[in-house]
Amino acid sequence: MAYFYIINNQQYGPCKAEELLQNGVTTDTFVWAEGMADWQKAGSVSALQHLFPQASTPPPPPIPNQPPHQGAPHVQQQYFSNIPPTAEEEDLIAHPRTPEGQQIKHKYKQFSIFYWVGWGFLLIGSLAFPLLVELDILRWRYDEEYFTIIIIMSILLQVPAIVFSMQILYRTWANIEQGYARTSPGNAVGFLFIPFFNLYWVFQAYWGLAIDLNRYMIDRGLSKRKWLDETFALAYAIVVAAQILPIIGYLAILGNLVLTFIMFNKLHKASILLMERRYGSMGSN
Repeated sequence: MAYFYIINNQQYGPCKAEELLQNGVTTDTFVWAEGMADWQKAGSVSALQHLFPQASTPPPPPIPNQPPHQGAPHVQQQYFSNIPPTAEEEDLIAHPRTPEGQQIKHKYKQFSIFYWVGWGFLLIGSLAFPLLVELDILRWRYDEEYFTIIIIMSILLQVPAIVFSMQILYRTWANIEQGYARTSPGNAVGFLFIPFFNLYWVFQAYWGLAIDLNRYMIDRGLSKRKWLDETFALAYAIVVAAQILPIIGYLAILGNLVLTFIMFNKLHKASILLMERRYGSMGSN
């Protein structure tokens, strides 16, 4: 019979029962094979008793990351919703102790400044000034070249905001342990800049991030609540993708103006807490 086994959150196999000990499997290692209802500690599997003569009955197994293949069982993860953040969590986010957490907070501040300066420049330049001229409050001439310059300047001001936001996105993906993240941080960010393909990838980069991040933080005991709302992340991805549509796209652009800021506000908080929990605990050991 072929067995799969999990060591350090990584799944291995299949291999024969006689090879398990050679591969580092102990009585406390979780294994699975065809015919088993769920993952079990190797010491509790009757077919492997001859490998562990001193094995005793273990406690119930934890929920595995993923089944080895379609025939393996999969237990639905339990998530906690509507749980307010603790005072400790709010304090860690407001005042990060680790260099990693402080760096994310700094990048978020830079993102916020350039984001609103860029949009503010566009709104004031394209709407406020022309309106003042039309009302004869401001004596000034403007033409098509003026609007072109305003748009170009707004885009240039937005570039730093995009850079900082992508750095936050990259760092968040990078701090989700392998086995929980569905993609690498480089792919998560890089594929967003591939034309047309990014219309699909925005769902993986943001909605997928919310799912993977929440699962990782709860499974690892880093938090008991969802820090990145999955429904909101899905709505954000839909709005971003809808910007290419005629007519609806204009509404999506306006919606994206607010949703992007909310998205990265939520994302930077989750990212700071994740880093504080991981690197803070490492520093205290």
